[in-house]
Amino acid sequence: MKKTPKGGCSIYKNRPEDPCKLFECGWLQDPTLFPEWLKPELSKIIVIKEFKEGHEYYLFRNCGQELSAKILDWIVLFSLNHKKNVVYYIDGHLRKLGTSKFCSLNIY
Repeated sequence: MKKTPKGGCSIYKNRPEDPCKLFECGWLQDPTLFPEWLKPELSKIIVIKEFKEGHEYYLFRNCGQELSAKILDWIVLFSLNHKKNVVYYIDGHLRKLGTSKFCSLNIY
């Protein structure tokens, strides 16, 4: 992605079909799971629904800034309340929440 100083995409109007136009973030895939304030343009977080070895999980990727306390709190509660496996990064280090089988997977 080619970022602008304000954090947007500098080639949005002319972005390539693959992967940019084909990509659909987790927020768009199931907006009922996520609050309005977690939209990527508002939160600077991209949610990606992934699968590994039969385990569904949500990857929360920060874009240009560290996750805020509000977002971290929400991710933990989301995982616990909805029984969802999640992956997120703090200071560049991967963190996982979910079932013990999921947490034992090698995810990079």
